[in-house]
Amino acid sequence: MSGPHVELVVAYLRRDRRRRIATVAIATVALSIVVACVYAVLPHVPRSWAIDVRRLLRGPTLLVDMLAKGLPPDFSRMAGSEAGELVFVQQRPWLWSVVETLAMSIAGTAVGVVLALPLGLLAARSTSPHPAIYVAARGLLGGLRTVHELILAIVFVAAFGFGPWPAVLALSCHSLGMLGKFYAEAIERAPQGVVVAAKGAGFGVFQRVVHVVIPGAMPAMTDATIYRWECNLRSATVMSLAGAGGLGQELVHALKLFNYREAVALLIVLFALVLLGDLFGAWLRRRLA
Repeated sequence: MSGPHVELVVAYLRRDRRRRIATVAIATVALSIVVACVYAVLPHVPRSWAIDVRRLLRGPTLLVDMLAKGLPPDFSRMAGSEAGELVFVQQRPWLWSVVETLAMSIAGTAVGVVLALPLGLLAARSTSPHPAIYVAARGLLGGLRTVHELILAIVFVAAFGFGPWPAVLALSCHSLGMLGKFYAEAIERAPQGVVVAAKGAGFGVFQRVVHVVIPGAMPAMTDATIYRWECNLRSATVMSLAGAGGLGQELVHALKLFNYREAVALLIVLFALVLLGDLFGAWLRRRLA
């Protein structure tokens, strides 16, 4: 092996050795911090946080027993109640709850898309009119992503009352934060050569955004939008914990009444709904590709 090649191999091995040493040092420091935090917190852990081993061992048996009590699943309320009269909320047909869950996910995604597009343009370095506006838009999007949808739903239920609208507002706010970030990154990754050529051809700012920037980022933005709707469909099923209706509310009522046959049936309906949503999203991506 010639001299230059030997020097290259030696330099590579030295660089690789330094990288391994740095990785081990970082891992050691991180592990030391974790151990120190655990050691500092353990004396102050309340007794209610103690792990009950016997209860954990009983859990699988109780879960199997609960599932056994739920067989066969009871789908009698899929299209209506047994009495035929919708007297209480929990006696309405499950199909209405399915439609309500779908409507919450679609409305939350639609509102998020409408608001995320202008914010995404302001949060992209290539289209933001000023660095201060860029920082403010990024900060707003980051703040909206920080709070979970369920926490937002609890806040909106306290402000606007029970019903599907607090769930729509919660999904919209979180979708705005997520989609705004995805849109901004898609816009920044769009080919800038075409933008420069359009600017040289005399295109104004609005014309460049509408005819060059957005079409160039549209495939990535469409994929992010479909993925966000799939996430909102799953999130809409647990909004019942905040009193926002939907299939999750029916499941909570069934569990509170120890009606395990209806609870298992509702779990199957939820699984089928989310699975169909994922399949529809995959089909839509193929059609738009």
